[in-house]
Amino acid sequence: MSKTVTATFPAALLVVLWWRRGRVAWRDAAFMAPLLAAGAAMGLGTAWLERHHVGAQGAEWTFSFVERSLIAGRAIWFYAAKLLMPRNLSFFYPLWRIDAGAAWQYAFPAGILLLVAATWLLRARIGRGPLAALLFFTGTLFPALGFVSFYPMRFSFVADHFQYLASIGLIVPFAFAITKIVRSTPGRIVVSIALITTLGTLTWHQSSIYADAQTLWTRTLERNPDAFVAHSELGLIDRRQGDLDSASRHFDAALAIKPDYYEALNNRGLVRAQRGDLAPAIGDYEACLEIFPAYVPALVNLGIARYRIGKPDDAIRALREAMHLAPKGSEILANLGAILAARGEVAEAAELLDRAAELGVVRPESQRALAIAMLRKGRNEDAARRFEAALALDRNDSVSHNGAGVAFGRLGLAEEALAHFQSALRLDPLNAEYRSNLKRARDAVERRRSAPLSNPILTP
Repeated sequence: MSKTVTATFPAALLVVLWWRRGRVAWRDAAFMAPLLAAGAAMGLGTAWLERHHVGAQGAEWTFSFVERSLIAGRAIWFYAAKLLMPRNLSFFYPLWRIDAGAAWQYAFPAGILLLVAATWLLRARIGRGPLAALLFFTGTLFPALGFVSFYPMRFSFVADHFQYLASIGLIVPFAFAITKIVRSTPGRIVVSIALITTLGTLTWHQSSIYADAQTLWTRTLERNPDAFVAHSELGLIDRRQGDLDSASRHFDAALAIKPDYYEALNNRGLVRAQRGDLAPAIGDYEACLEIFPAYVPALVNLGIARYRIGKPDDAIRALREAMHLAPKGSEILANLGAILAARGEVAEAAELLDRAAELGVVRPESQRALAIAMLRKGRNEDAARRFEAALALDRNDSVSHNGAGVAFGRLGLAEEALAHFQSALRLDPLNAEYRSNLKRARDAVERRRSAPLSNPILTP
């Protein structure tokens, strides 16, 4: 249930039964039928998810059946070679250029077909084992051979982890052959130890590249300098660490290798926006959306950047489009709500910010913007509540303390207003507005304290 490639299990069992018996009875096939049906359903489900949820559709996955056959044939030989000689392993391998007009590329699938035919014709002489191993290997690899589109095909047609399960098909017969050879060798213990030590050392050395993300992508670039995804990932790491120059260089490198890599355009835009270069950032977001118009992160970033340059209408349009594509995008709701609040569109802003809060995104600045808009419209009770919500997230927000003081003052709650004005002035001692508000609040409290009781309690 966690790895769809295991859907090939019933077919693998049928291959094993044929290897052991020389035939597959109808009873065997009937026994496997439910597993085959379940596997087919799960495989189709995964293919649908890859296409519609993960995003494996578009020009980068548009291959004819002939081109997919060329990919598959080359991939089978590639995986077999890496098993036999595990050298220059990489997290991402170079992306092959598939050309149906290049005759040499047909040698790969033709070689597989010839090998299957040869092991079938020679089964009486060499046994059924070689053909069974080949069928197990290629059949278990089938989901990752490219006949069905999967997202990593953007970056490489092959990956070591795609053949983990399939590798049993070649490892078992080779292990059997090595065992027979070693058993007849006088120094078999030494040979066995040397083999295990070699394989163990290679495994230990390979595992070191997974120490952390930066090591993984750096080592990937060492083995595959054209790995544009590695440049992009390293750029994201540098941006998080605050090294914007290095981040920008990595995104530039990724785009030099793959100019239509829209994620890198969006990420470079983020770096430029972080530096305050909003015009080039907007250019990157727009270029990204020309390639992939429905890319939600770029729409959100474009909306924020347009708002920052004083184009709120353009910002709202971009964010509404993003919200249409991702109605439950909490960041979209929060940003759009904050902009609408700043424009005084209180009702919709409140709805959007409340929806964002339900999804886990509550920002003090958004609550404050909405509270200020409510205060301007005379909705003092709602404003006080929103200012309190902002202060629950950031007690050191002097603007929200001052705003809450104004709201409570208008509601006639002088003591509460005084407390908020005192907090505002403590956080910003030089603010004249806060000092003036505090003085008025103190006067109001004093007047209230000195006023006679409206219903005095009489004592004997």
